[in-house]
Amino acid sequence: MTTLCQNCHLPDRLTGHMLPDICIGAQQEAMHHLLNQVADRGTCTGCGAAVYWVRHKNGKRVPYTEAGLNHFIDCPKADQFRKKVTT
Repeated sequence: MTTLCQNCHLPDRLTGHMLPDICIGAQQEAMHHLLNQVADRGTCTGCGAAVYWVRHKNGKRVPYTEAGLNHFIDCPKADQFRKKVTT
């Protein structure tokens, strides 16, 4: 019977132990694997950070960090990519 970790909800056979730091490592590894399957690696033209470009259902490509977060959230140059709204 497979037991799921209460922290990361991954099978304990993947985490090895049910310790938070192991869970975080397992989540990071799983995210890295997922991004390598569904995204193209690239570099942010604003700040130079490594990003993964994920194509959303609407066809737009969005940069994500290795942690799986939208890079627009933490990019120091995000403002230069925002569309200008004219009224």
